[in-house]
Amino acid sequence: MAVADSIAHNFSHQFLRFRHGFLFDHLSRKAVEHGIESVMIDILGKTVHPSALDTPVFRHVIAELHSCFHGCLDSQSLHRDIVEAEIYIDPADFPRRRCVCTLRDRLGYRHSQTVEIESANEHMHWTRR
Repeated sequence: MAVADSIAHNFSHQFLRFRHGFLFDHLSRKAVEHGIESVMIDILGKTVHPSALDTPVFRHVIAELHSCFHGCLDSQSLHRDIVEAEIYIDPADFPRRRCVCTLRDRLGYRHSQTVEIESANEHMHWTRR
């Protein structure tokens, strides 16, 4: 399902640029502060793991990020096909802006894309896996 790969790629860009990179910066900084080695955001469940990162700031913006994701799905008529959507961040990469978006469709297939950008406001640089 090439469309799901495209959504994973595009949503990675959206996440990294979301609110001019604020959420990515917030989670990465908090993770570094607490010695957390990896961060996973469950977009559909509106949660972040580990739970130490479930801050009032995260709770405030996750609903908007969730809506953005559904907008991506709706634009491709895939709202019923994707049953899992996760964003992974490695805090050791910070301040580099890189994440992995992994989607699982209703048939159990995983679609994963790694994206890196130079900054939340500059020209994009990305790699596909």
